[in-house]
Amino acid sequence: MLRVRIAGVDVEFASDWPRLDEYAEVHLRQAGGACEGPVRVSARLRWHEGQPPSDLRATYPELRGCERWDRDLYSGKGRAYWFRVDDLRDLHLVFDWDGSTIELRGDYYHRLSKVAWKDRLRRLWNLRDLERRRRRRFTTLLYYLVFYPVFWTLEHEGTAHPVHAAAVDVGGRTLLLAGPSGVGKSTLCVALVSELGGRFLGDTFVLTDGRSVLAVPEPVLLDGWSQRWLGERLGLLERVPSHAYVLGRDGFLFPSRALTGGGKAAALVFPRRAPERFVRPVSSREAASRIFASNDLVNDLRRYRAFAAVLELLEPSAIEQGRLAAVERLVRDVPTYEVGLTPQVSPADAAELLGNLLAGNDELETGRSRSAGS
Repeated sequence: MLRVRIAGVDVEFASDWPRLDEYAEVHLRQAGGACEGPVRVSARLRWHEGQPPSDLRATYPELRGCERWDRDLYSGKGRAYWFRVDDLRDLHLVFDWDGSTIELRGDYYHRLSKVAWKDRLRRLWNLRDLERRRRRRFTTLLYYLVFYPVFWTLEHEGTAHPVHAAAVDVGGRTLLLAGPSGVGKSTLCVALVSELGGRFLGDTFVLTDGRSVLAVPEPVLLDGWSQRWLGERLGLLERVPSHAYVLGRDGFLFPSRALTGGGKAAALVFPRRAPERFVRPVSSREAASRIFASNDLVNDLRRYRAFAAVLELLEPSAIEQGRLAAVERLVRDVPTYEVGLTPQVSPADAAELLGNLLAGNDELETGRSRSAGS
């Protein structure tokens, strides 16, 4: 049984697949310390090799007494059943909610084909690659069973809301790096920590009420280009062993001294890889639109919104309004910029530029002059 605290929520997780448990322990190593109070998210996963049951009512006879909300969604007496979960169709989830604690039971059916005999043939053909195919599901399963219930717990009580962004705290001021995947947020986090002594909060999700930022620390994923750009600064990190992430990226962990559980939002930056270097102010209206667009572009957050919608059927709490209010408060209260960085900009220069923006220094003219000279 793995017990961990994420954004102040105590969680326990266990599965009957030892390799998934091992991966969860590494993946959640940077989470915020040991549990201190009652567990509020309890999750169990059973791993199955092969086809899901063809007759759901035979597997779950209690469905006969439930209301059916959707083709694959049932509820009754504080419990919800979700089959063919979003785009992870071979995951079945059962939720129990008592007003303060979420209990999840998951069944995941790992198969290589929807047809049983084809599945068996493909297993034989891909025997050497089978373990890698299993591991590709580990992160997504952890999101559904650990991270998403934490997010909903905080959203439901109105404490904080998830956004797709990275965050680093430098001297008590937290810089948010927002935007779609692949624009360099993770890479810039490493540069800020190594060059300015920053402390890492997260690089896929962070949680915010528009003022405070709560950490959701996961491994930083870096492709080959990012690793070469960072160079010796990678020595700060510990490589995640024996796990290949999507898009050919490797996972890295920060040491505990470079982590923090939260901070106060002081600046919001939308980084971009660009042919010219620039710094431009962004209006609050445009910043809000970009945040919501990024949230919709990223699979991991789109999946969460469907997950949250299911739980909202059990106990509605108007979380959509809370999300909107948190983002509007954030873009209203902190200075916001878009920053273009060329491949020739060094990690030290990038960290200096972002540090100046975070400190409130007037970097706009400097950014324009450097852009013109690059």
